[in-house]
Amino acid sequence: YNTKNIFTAGFIMSEKEYDKLYERLIYNLSTRTNLLTFSFTTVSAVLGLAIGLDNESVSPYLFLVPFFLIVPFTARIVYYRIVYAHICSFMITHFPDQMQYNIKAKRVDENQKRFHGVIAWLNNFEMTILAAGCAFIFYIKYCKTIEDFSLGVLLSCLVPLILIALVFAITMFGYKYMDHQNKYEARWLKLLKAEKENRT
Repeated sequence: YNTKNIFTAGFIMSEKEYDKLYERLIYNLSTRTNLLTFSFTTVSAVLGLAIGLDNESVSPYLFLVPFFLIVPFTARIVYYRIVYAHICSFMITHFPDQMQYNIKAKRVDENQKRFHGVIAWLNNFEMTILAAGCAFIFYIKYCKTIEDFSLGVLLSCLVPLILIALVFAITMFGYKYMDHQNKYEARWLKLLKAEKENRT
């Protein structure tokens, strides 16, 4: 394999390693999309089955079962988002000639329309919306079963809210993607500077 020189003197990387990094970027994007698609399909199927069954025979708690899928998948999606920012920031700082779009896109961002913020929010909080949908159906079904107010009823009503808050908190951690990327870029540049000073 050939090597690629970057702007930092003395730094070289093999074509093989560069290609692996680029492939990981593609993998992270495709995996995130696949996880979202699988989540919506599976949760919709579970909810559809539960709604279609006889109301008296279906426990309201069945509508909370999708959270066992929603919570870990949300964490996985955010993880891939953070990893993408980490790798992308490395390639931007080390291979600026090959990452011109990513570099210039910071100066010409996508936020050109009035409702871009709303669209971006909906695009990033799909799992939170899915969680809210599950909780909403749970409350509709559960309220019909309440006869007397008790501590158990209170706890049952709090569980979906806690789960939604958890999904929301996990999503918020990776929501501001550019903040993560910029922080990683600053750290990569600091490392490059330190390595350059050590060589001189």
